[in-house]
Amino acid sequence: MPVEITLLNAMAGADLATAMDQHVRWGLRLLDLKDCLFGKNIADLSAADARRVAAMAAERGLGVYCFSTGLLCDAVEIGEMAVRQRFDAALPRVLEAARLLRPKVIRLLSMTTQQRGTLSNAVAYLRQQHRWAINVYRDAIDRICAAGFTPMIENEVGNAIFSTAEEILEFFEWLERDVKLIWDVSNLWQMGTPPTLATYKQLRPLIGSVHLKGGRAGEEGALAFAASLEDSTWPVREIVRRVIADRVSPVLVLNPPHGQRVAGYDYSDLTARDLRFLKELICVFEGAGR
Repeated sequence: MPVEITLLNAMAGADLATAMDQHVRWGLRLLDLKDCLFGKNIADLSAADARRVAAMAAERGLGVYCFSTGLLCDAVEIGEMAVRQRFDAALPRVLEAARLLRPKVIRLLSMTTQQRGTLSNAVAYLRQQHRWAINVYRDAIDRICAAGFTPMIENEVGNAIFSTAEEILEFFEWLERDVKLIWDVSNLWQMGTPPTLATYKQLRPLIGSVHLKGGRAGEEGALAFAASLEDSTWPVREIVRRVIADRVSPVLVLNPPHGQRVAGYDYSDLTARDLRFLKELICVFEGAGR
């Protein structure tokens, strides 16, 4: 199967019907549902809401690739009980909506830590101070799998526990579950690890999905400025080429760029421009692989 593209639903329009219509015009087949869903996030949908979304998608011939939930994006310092209570309150709604919308992936996010600025290895910190966190992830994965769906864990920004490929690899080994990583290229860059082929090769055994954002480096190579994929200073072409060749991510997901906006830079129609650029890359690289 050829590699497909999708994007967060609100990138195509704040109104869901408008966003779905735009997906059709752009030739996209799959939805990545996160927010702007009748004023709700994906984890807050009622069964009636989910049926409405399902009907709207079916009318347009659209399927659902991912539920981009915010599940488990909690600071470990709030404690196991608080984290579990929040997760336990949200998961039944997510699974009920999933039974109606049949997403291919349910996203879990990396937890955060208030100590991030002092830590060189947040996973070592979890092992020492918050060992319960790994069991929360194991339980979450087991419950989602038992319901018949596929969980993946995405690396987040802010005070996320993942700032290096080494932390991600160590965490997934500790996890002892057959679960994949959603590698958000720019999120890890924002956390201090620039997107390179070397980083990709380290993470490749874990990757199940890839999130792409444009961005340009500032001083010392840090992510500083929002830009299109085509104008990005990270090796977009080289990494996308390898992702396609290795078949690690059957769907490439566009996200809005992070970073400061630059005066005089053309930000108009950025999503459409990124889509065109990415489609051209896929066409070239898929053709080269045949």
